[in-house]
Amino acid sequence: SENRLIVKPINLSFEESILFGCALPTGGGMVLNELDLKEKSKIAVLGLGGIGLSATAVLLSLGLKDIVAIDISDEKLELVKSWGVEHIINANVEDLAKSVFNIFNEGCDFCVESAGKTSTIELGFSLINQSSGKLLFASHPPEGDFISLSPHELISGKTISGSWGGAIKPDRDIPILCKHLMKANFPLNELLTQPYPLNNINDALRDLGTGNVQRPLICME
Repeated sequence: SENRLIVKPINLSFEESILFGCALPTGGGMVLNELDLKEKSKIAVLGLGGIGLSATAVLLSLGLKDIVAIDISDEKLELVKSWGVEHIINANVEDLAKSVFNIFNEGCDFCVESAGKTSTIELGFSLINQSSGKLLFASHPPEGDFISLSPHELISGKTISGSWGGAIKPDRDIPILCKHLMKANFPLNELLTQPYPLNNINDALRDLGTGNVQRPLICME
């Protein structure tokens, strides 16, 4: 479709432009288009795959300070810490919700969930403020899986919604995303890894699955 074709921003390299194909617009779009953020908003990012890393990048580019990043990979946690995220938690801790509430006494105002499971959607819902928190999730677990939430928590004021691609309109939003990230001097190249030839695409998928790479590039020779 014509509206899937976007002119590359002039100050963006071709390799960095690849990141704007899916994960970065989704994570960035969730932040820009679907969260009513304030300067003092408290945000949890649950899952540091491509979407979670991209959401974190855009949050930082907006100057948000109260961010907690959560993942099972210490390497990814250290990466976002090097970007400027103050609070990081390995999701394997015994009581994750308690750890988050120790940081933000009343829970998070917003949680961006992109870890990919119904259990992590439910977990994200447990991390938000009891009377006003919002969970926005991008995960799409296998068909037939369902989330289980307490109706009382919804009555009390929590909200939950899913994101379809960060509500991105590419012509409008990709230049905006690029401007934010360039202004913040954000190291997009840190998300990229060495390219894989097409013959080694299975190696790229394996390395992505094990967390050895962030965004593997496939070279169509």
